[in-house]
Amino acid sequence: MTGSEDQLLNTHLPRMIFVAGMHRSGTSALTRVLNLAGAALPEALLPGAAGNVVGHWEPADVVALNDEILASMGLGWTSATRLPARWFDSQEAEFFTQKAAEVLRRNLQPIQTAVIKDPRLCRLLPLWIEAARRAGWTPNVVLMVRNPLEFAASLKARDRFNTTRTLMIGLRYLLDAEYGSREVPRAFVTYDSLLGEWRSTLQRLGERLDLVWPHLTDKTAVEIDEFLSDGLRHHKLGSVTGDATSPLHTMTDAVFGAFKSAAETNDLDQDRLNEQAARLAAAEDLLGPLTAFWETEWEKANALAVKLSAQKHDISNELSVQSSRLAEKERTHAEAEQTISSLADELQGLKEALARANAETLALREQGAEQERARAAAELSLSSLSGELAQARTAKAEAEAESARLKDRIGAMAGQLAEREQVNRSLDASIEDYGALLQELEKRLGAVFRKTDSLEATIGTLKADNAALDTKLQSAEQAIESGKLQLAALCVTTRAKGLFPAGELFDEAAYRARNPDVDMAIKNQKCPSAFIHWVEWGIGEDRPGFFNPVSRQELIENAKQVRSNRVKIVI
Repeated sequence: MTGSEDQLLNTHLPRMIFVAGMHRSGTSALTRVLNLAGAALPEALLPGAAGNVVGHWEPADVVALNDEILASMGLGWTSATRLPARWFDSQEAEFFTQKAAEVLRRNLQPIQTAVIKDPRLCRLLPLWIEAARRAGWTPNVVLMVRNPLEFAASLKARDRFNTTRTLMIGLRYLLDAEYGSREVPRAFVTYDSLLGEWRSTLQRLGERLDLVWPHLTDKTAVEIDEFLSDGLRHHKLGSVTGDATSPLHTMTDAVFGAFKSAAETNDLDQDRLNEQAARLAAAEDLLGPLTAFWETEWEKANALAVKLSAQKHDISNELSVQSSRLAEKERTHAEAEQTISSLADELQGLKEALARANAETLALREQGAEQERARAAAELSLSSLSGELAQARTAKAEAEAESARLKDRIGAMAGQLAEREQVNRSLDASIEDYGALLQELEKRLGAVFRKTDSLEATIGTLKADNAALDTKLQSAEQAIESGKLQLAALCVTTRAKGLFPAGELFDEAAYRARNPDVDMAIKNQKCPSAFIHWVEWGIGEDRPGFFNPVSRQELIENAKQVRSNRVKIVI
């Protein structure tokens, strides 16, 4: 907050208000009210905790430095023993005073009134008062007063302190705070008046410290009313502090009574407080070593309790983590079992679909084999159609051309079958596309069936053509039979000329020995016999024939037999 409207009206220097009081005595509530009324707070504050969810309003740097100062003397915030004699005049105190001034400069600018709160200030007020002066502020102190049995009950609930220990700490805090603030303007405030009549409490504070609250508006008043709810107070007792026969309770009651009277009337009975301080000093002189031993043992026990609490917290966190992991694993296991079951059902369906596809593929293969046998039969029939006449050879060429077309069609069918087999092999890798592939296969099978029907029609046409060719061939053979007989007769009649051995029939072995290519063709079943080769091609190629001596009638009968065998081969 900057600007003149945000400053508290005071003397020429801005005020630094130190709120001092025992732990759990209402210092947090008072600090927040002063802040809402216009006093600045450092930005780096400790967060709220289980014991004070609305916030402690304590600067983290101030708390850390106070702990460091007390620790340098072997003390802590729970220590009830007095500080070393004349410690505030030591070089160590000077060192910490400079650090405290730096903390104030770092967290606040001396251009407006600010408020600093930490219960540890009770033990160290002379140091912080001097640090505020060095940092450019005029120091004021507000001492917070609450029934000691109430803050004892609060500390017992939060930190498990027993009442006697808490009263000893509280007595030390209050007496040190009163003594350390005697040289500066100060005021006393009771927790009851703050919660019950905060407006009149702020008015009395302003009058006693010569302060004006620039942010105290109707809107701010609503915020303060909401903040000072009944929920801030968990322990409320009467005015009596405890057992009147106990010296500790008697001393605590006397100090509390003096503080309460000062808050109500602005009249502080310092003689009464000095008397209680002397009684406390005498008791400490007598019981100091025992008290120090007791505090040391308590601190050890408390440190062990803190350690055990931290271990319990860690174990609880680890148990929570492991429980979460176990729940996650159980959930994952259940999901995995569900997935496995689903996959098993899907796999069974795929197996059944694959079995159907394999059966269909087998049927296609059998159809393909039948078609292959038909193709082989057609090729054999076409290859056997060779004629001596041009018309027969033309028909043969046409038949061979048609056979080539049939081969192409059959090759296409074989390719389709190969594609189907590839589809079957890829079913395992592309199972999600099986339905689409099966539909495509059915379309292709329809095409294959249509092509098969066309092929059967073509084969029927070829058979009809073969029958016609047989008729033509028989006519042609009848026409050339006399020529062949005449040729055989010529062979017989020409034996006198020395061309063939006289009176011999055709010698197959001699012709094949003379013509190795014919021998190879016969072995490869490309030519039926040597004699047929000589009659159809050998004479035209001037290849000599070989005959054994037989009668002319035997030669004629042999020629007829050859012709008869030839006709059977064609059929």
